[in-house]
Amino acid sequence: MSAPAVAIPAAGEPARDPASAPRGSERGRGGSPSRAFLVVEAGGDRLALPAGDVAEVLRPRRLSRVPRAPAVFLGVASLRGAVLPVLSLALLRGAERPGAQARPAARVVVMAGDPPFGLAVDAVEGFGDGADLPCVDAAALASRAVGAVGAPRAPSSRGVAAPPAPSAPRPARAVLGFAVAGQLFGLDLGDVVGVEPVPVAVAVPDAGAAVLGVAARRGALLPLVSARALLGRPEAEAGRGRVVVVRVAGADLGLVVDGLDAILRVPDEAVDPLPAFLARDAATARVAAVCRLDGGRRLLSLLAADRLLDDDAMRRALAAAPAPAVAEAEPDGAAAPGAGDERFVVFAAGGEPYALPVASVVEVVRFPDALARVPRAPPFLMGAMSLRGSAVPVIDAALRFGAGVAPAGARRRVLVVDVGGSAVGLTVDAVSDVLSAAPGDLQPAPDLAGDGTFDRVLSAARHGGLVLVADPRALFAEAGRDMAAALAGEGAPP
Repeated sequence: MSAPAVAIPAAGEPARDPASAPRGSERGRGGSPSRAFLVVEAGGDRLALPAGDVAEVLRPRRLSRVPRAPAVFLGVASLRGAVLPVLSLALLRGAERPGAQARPAARVVVMAGDPPFGLAVDAVEGFGDGADLPCVDAAALASRAVGAVGAPRAPSSRGVAAPPAPSAPRPARAVLGFAVAGQLFGLDLGDVVGVEPVPVAVAVPDAGAAVLGVAARRGALLPLVSARALLGRPEAEAGRGRVVVVRVAGADLGLVVDGLDAILRVPDEAVDPLPAFLARDAATARVAAVCRLDGGRRLLSLLAADRLLDDDAMRRALAAAPAPAVAEAEPDGAAAPGAGDERFVVFAAGGEPYALPVASVVEVVRFPDALARVPRAPPFLMGAMSLRGSAVPVIDAALRFGAGVAPAGARRRVLVVDVGGSAVGLTVDAVSDVLSAAPGDLQPAPDLAGDGTFDRVLSAARHGGLVLVADPRALFAEAGRDMAAALAGEGAPP
């Protein structure tokens, strides 16, 4: 039998045995030089990991799954701000077993490397000499199974055909739509910094009924105002809804609304100025125009950002919060917004969060009542929808990503994405946020799926730590190749 294991390393602490020999010594056999091993259990086997290769042992943490990655690759986790790929040690050792499934990890052993990677195991016994146990070369196993562990995507055209020349778009404005007391309102997307959950606010005395208070955000104080109060609607239950962060006169203001509707692209000819005789009070004076949607079947009242603070109470709210440094940390740990920030639309597919750059999203629309089916199309191609007279192919994100099915009651939306001048629809369970991220919040993503679909990882605490960011061109180029193969009768993955 092997020597008994000793001292299970504490989770999150270095897992080095102080009595172990220097790295590079060989395992002892019959009195030869020896070194310690970390004894673990995986897939019903007791295994030995060279202690010199082990950096630390972690308790289980949330993993962001990478769609279409090999089964041995469980996902990525956040480790002190870095992206940590996590693989199943049991599946690594038996990756060829048909139908093998990974079990939930009891511990994650972080293996030293450049970059490091994690091994999900069933149990960690502690340190021992591992004389009678199989010694695992984890880096070699991982390399054979999925390539260089944690290797970021290398820039490459990957043979993507040049996109068709874009046609001249009709003049249109991008609008963020939201609900207030059952009615549809909106703001120009260019005035919107982000969309966030409603935070805890501290009241501001004598600031007016519309002022809900101030909250800590990104090292400053964010004044919060009620859209219902501004627009003369009855107040809703406190703490519900979303906060649309708007840039007003060089400062940020939080407008609390009931919920998001969509990101819309409204043609200029469908935007009508509000007639002057209708602006009879402060509430209607904040409406700059009326947008006709769906051929006039729905109307959206477009608010003017510069009119949200047109009374003394609102100005007192901003004066009460001159953006000093505050002790509370912003939920995502981000710094104050800067010129290099990039905005992202965060959406859910199969219960998992993902993101796309706002710059690539033309609009977000409701799921259509009917889709035109495409014969012999792969399952992920739901069909085509009509959008202002044009046919737009619609792809099911959950099926394409292998992320399961939408949660019961999900309000499905279609993200219309610009890909080289062509519009493609991506059906998602819901659109949850518009985030503004500094360069330090983004890291390269490991391309373990081999198709470059997800090229970056966004740090966002309120979405569980990490959110995979899709490269629109790679996403739809890969889908296009699979669609072409299916239509040609060659078959394609789901």
